[in-house]
Amino acid sequence: PYSDLTTIFGRLYDKTSKFLEPRVLHAADAVTVATDGINEAYAKLYPEIENKLYTIENGYDRDDFPQLETEPREGFDIVYVGKFSDFRDPNPLLKALSDIRFRYDVSFIHVGNPEEQVENAVRQYDLEQNYECTGYVGREEVARWIQRSNLGLAVSGGSPQEMTTKIFDYMACRTPILGCGSK
Repeated sequence: PYSDLTTIFGRLYDKTSKFLEPRVLHAADAVTVATDGINEAYAKLYPEIENKLYTIENGYDRDDFPQLETEPREGFDIVYVGKFSDFRDPNPLLKALSDIRFRYDVSFIHVGNPEEQVENAVRQYDLEQNYECTGYVGREEVARWIQRSNLGLAVSGGSPQEMTTKIFDYMACRTPILGCGSK
């Protein structure tokens, strides 16, 4: 639901998907999806395949998240793993952090590649001293950042088809989760 179709690759992807998707779905014996929202969206779009749609919810493999040695950090860390993109708004959290930054030692760690909208919001709320962006890191380093943090952030983009898979990473690392998003 969030594809940016304005680029040439996005438009090519869209045309290819529109051509191939119904053919693949109709030819399949069964179709698995990760959420009920995705199941409902496909059933609405392709009612003739509704009886071969199956939801197998996401989860995690415990072996992917061994308990790692982590260095404790000063203060309280809120970690976000992944992309915000255009559809997840970091502003409500960053505004709240700005409001409490003089009373509490809270840091926001973005594990993932830098994003302009996040960095602009960090500057807007004067949070440069409370913000860290790791850039791309491997799976073990992702787990290490989650395990050393006090709270994992999940931000909804508002789509019923959305898969917030980072929630499973937080659960696997036994890190409490703060969910933010639209109703």
